[in-house]
Amino acid sequence: MTWDAKLFQRHLTTRRFGREFVWLEEIDSTNRWMAENHARFTMSGAVVAANHQTAGRGRYEREWHDAPRTALLFSMLLRHAVQGESAGLVNLLPAVALADVLSGSLGLGPRVRVKWPNDVLLNGRKVAGILGQRVGAGEDGPSVFGVGVNVSADPADFPPDLRGRATSILAEGSDAPRREILLAAILRRWEELFDAYVEGRFEMIRGDWERHGPARGASLIRREGESVFAGRFAGLGTGGQLRLADEAGAIHEFSSGDTEP
Repeated sequence: MTWDAKLFQRHLTTRRFGREFVWLEEIDSTNRWMAENHARFTMSGAVVAANHQTAGRGRYEREWHDAPRTALLFSMLLRHAVQGESAGLVNLLPAVALADVLSGSLGLGPRVRVKWPNDVLLNGRKVAGILGQRVGAGEDGPSVFGVGVNVSADPADFPPDLRGRATSILAEGSDAPRREILLAAILRRWEELFDAYVEGRFEMIRGDWERHGPARGASLIRREGESVFAGRFAGLGTGGQLRLADEAGAIHEFSSGDTEP
């Protein structure tokens, strides 16, 4: 289905997120486009969205696959001061915003979970991925966050190696929302969370993430390259780090890597 700009504007209730907006039918990567064009925007919260990406990327340069018009694909520009030891929490905000919208507004409830650091799962399968990156020079340079949500993709649309691990809202038996309405809802919630981040309400943000995350004490395996660590989930650190307790109860913090049950 084609993008309806008027429908998006009717549902957009933010002060700044999404108020500067660019729509592209096809692009290699919305993150790449925003990183190269960030200077043309005056507001924090500018968005570029596309019907299809030909070279989308996730964390660790993994490929992102989408069938045209079946996914919500966008990147947002954020300009913000680094918040000391809690700076990493800004990277968790889009996952929390998306999980809040899917579980609340779309009525998917506890079927929606987040996997550290920022994958969103539906019925245990990945329905959305998020990639954040700094652009420009210096610690106070802007950030770009790319978000991909599988809305109406058929399981056959996914490459064979992703079937069984990836899914879409429609494939899990729910009505597929209009992408325009879904994006407006995500931006509204993301702006609320970003305001909380700027105001220093870090404990609330960690609590919001953990509400959708694994239960305290759940067994998790953290992997990065050849490094593997198994422990029990002990919450998030001050900057959103993964905290795992070993068999002796000692807490280990990780700022990167992937997790699995």
